[in-house]
Amino acid sequence: ASGRAGREHRALPAAPTWRHAGSGLVAAEMADRAQPGPGERSAPSAQRASQPAATDQIAQAPKYYDADFPWEEVARTRRARCEGADAPSLEPPEVVQALTDCNSFAASWHSFYQRHENRFFKAKAYLRSAFAPLAALEPDREYRLVEVGCGSGAAVVPLLAWHSGLRASVCDLAPSGIECLRAYLAAPGRADLQRRCDSFVCDAVREPLPFQANAADLCLMVFTLSAIAVDQHVAVLEKAAQSLRPGGLLLFRDYGLYDMVQARCERRVGEHQYVKQDGIQCYFFSTEKIAELAGKVACGLEVVEVKYCTVLNVNRKKNLPIHRVFINAVLRRTREHEVPAASR
Repeated sequence: ASGRAGREHRALPAAPTWRHAGSGLVAAEMADRAQPGPGERSAPSAQRASQPAATDQIAQAPKYYDADFPWEEVARTRRARCEGADAPSLEPPEVVQALTDCNSFAASWHSFYQRHENRFFKAKAYLRSAFAPLAALEPDREYRLVEVGCGSGAAVVPLLAWHSGLRASVCDLAPSGIECLRAYLAAPGRADLQRRCDSFVCDAVREPLPFQANAADLCLMVFTLSAIAVDQHVAVLEKAAQSLRPGGLLLFRDYGLYDMVQARCERRVGEHQYVKQDGIQCYFFSTEKIAELAGKVACGLEVVEVKYCTVLNVNRKKNLPIHRVFINAVLRRTREHEVPAASR
């Protein structure tokens, strides 16, 4: 319990059958995180310079776009580059093993946040527009949220600022990322946000998640699974799903198949799997892959919605269009499942 007077914790209402919004493309992350968030438009530079970074500002959702053009158009033009004759050759097995080693993976992320700190991350205030269950949260009720791979808090902080009934527990494998989040929350004027957000350093691949099992209403995984070795995808999804109560929802956003980043990556270590120049792994998901992974989760994940999202941004300096592909999914935990004692 949070100790919030006059606030009652209620389970999420039964999720409706949301209309499938079609296929498409979106904006950037990772190396492009300084760019507008996926689904946002760039503000003119003078306008951006005048925008304060106050808590009430990060709670404001930007205009959201997710179907600027058909995903099939990009699939047609990029398929050969990503998986056909023009695709980069697979790295030799010994190189693949070195590049995807768990130790080097953790070190790469720790170094990543040390280099960029909070300067590099745009608040993902668009998420409540991207996910219908977030938009449907009742303002006078309390909800429990967990996030796997929170980084420096770009996803969870805007949600906490927007909805005073959210109480979050979040984790990331990079100590430097958690340090960024804690430093942000410890700043003057953010005591309420800090009180409602517990953060932990945790390697979701090699350790149990530090969350209470079978308890959360919502679980966020935002650009997390793409950075994890493919052979660990099901296991990490299983851990995330176990944190949810039956009927709880996993909100998943990540790189989509044939994204611009995939077309530019040169170090290919598997099918739709790459390692970027900074040592970060990157996998590009199809809608079919999400359904396949959900079907392998033992505690049951039902696909409520999965789609490609599409946004057309413009490189203002070069006046070039930027077509990005992301994937959005809502997955519902369907049944009770005995959680191993180590994960409780």
